[in-house]
Amino acid sequence: LCLLVFGKARSRHLVFPIFFCLFLYPWDTLVESLVGFHLRLLSTFMAYGGLKILGLSVSISGTLIETKGGLIDVAPACSGLTTLKTLFFAGAIAAYLFQGSRRRKGLLWASTVPLAVILNTFRIVLVGVVAGFFGQEAAASFFHQVSGLLFFGIGLLLLYWEAALLRRC
Repeated sequence: LCLLVFGKARSRHLVFPIFFCLFLYPWDTLVESLVGFHLRLLSTFMAYGGLKILGLSVSISGTLIETKGGLIDVAPACSGLTTLKTLFFAGAIAAYLFQGSRRRKGLLWASTVPLAVILNTFRIVLVGVVAGFFGQEAAASFFHQVSGLLFFGIGLLLLYWEAALLRRC
């Protein structure tokens, strides 16, 4: 429709805003059903490995991690899907505003997916460490809520750092 009304030259400036409107659609149920459970399993497995590397006594069963301080249930809300969606959104804006080649813009935007998964894994590991040393009550209370916001801020800083690094290269 834009091509018909505005022509090719003016329509190319509207590609990103039209594409960006796709973020307005509530994709939660579709994305959750396609990748949510797999993302939970991946995050659980990676967090289990991280806790083992730290030398903590842990065991895993599905999406449950058992520490000496209690159980960590990587629930659907803890799958990292929210972090993934918001970093993907922020990455799209960063890539659009980035002054560089399309390849670098695409790399910047695509990097938000592994970044979100890794950050969510670190968050679960940190919750596991707190549960292991201070008990499940300490991990599930205030710390769990604050860690989500903290790791999202870290994700934005890492995205900015990556853009600065790509700009130099």
